[in-house]
Amino acid sequence: MSDLRLAIPAVAAWIVTALVLGAPDLVVPALAGLWIAAASVAALVILRPRLAALTSLALCCAAAALCCTALAVHLPARAPLDSTPAGRVTV
Repeated sequence: MSDLRLAIPAVAAWIVTALVLGAPDLVVPALAGLWIAAASVAALVILRPRLAALTSLALCCAAAALCCTALAVHLPARAPLDSTPAGRVTV
């Protein structure tokens, strides 16, 4: 039988990446919020071992934050080179 423990965090990361890819203005706020959420949930799991079930949530946030960070790094390369129409000169 296959081990699917990382399937939920992987799917969450792909979904968040697809959503943020459609709204490039939200990449930086999303990655900041996701890193903060991942750190907060991880700290909560470390401080309260009874809440070990939240480990998957921390991993989901961290995976999505990592994907958003990669998007933010490559965002300038995805920007259009020139926004002026062809044949039109602006002075």
